[in-house]
Amino acid sequence: MLKQQAHELGIAAYVEFLGALPHAKVQNLLYGSNVFILPSVTASNGDVEGVPVSLMEAMASGAAVVSSRHSGIPELITHGVSGLLANEFDVQGFASALEELHDKPDLTSSLALQGRAKVETDFNAEKLRQSFLNYIGNCLS
Repeated sequence: MLKQQAHELGIAAYVEFLGALPHAKVQNLLYGSNVFILPSVTASNGDVEGVPVSLMEAMASGAAVVSSRHSGIPELITHGVSGLLANEFDVQGFASALEELHDKPDLTSSLALQGRAKVETDFNAEKLRQSFLNYIGNCLS
């Protein structure tokens, strides 16, 4: 469906659909990217994501991120600080965010740096493990 839509829009020559890839290949692609976009939406059955790991990985790799005001995503991304947010299904909002990043390379760099810092600070596995152990220790005391 998306391949057909890309063809109909005349952009097929500029779009690649890579399919499933090994994690190492995804990491290499992320490290070579300036911007990562994840337009997350609520499923028709009401299912929602929490905080997508793919966003955390993109931020940790140093890419500026654009995503949805959806579920737990605003807990990870502060609009204008650690990334840009648009409303679910707001195609124009996502397009505007991408245009802003294109037109303002300094903003792109700043968001990338702040995004990486956010992940390092709030989603560091060792810090989370220690916090969890402290919590359990307090519960058992």
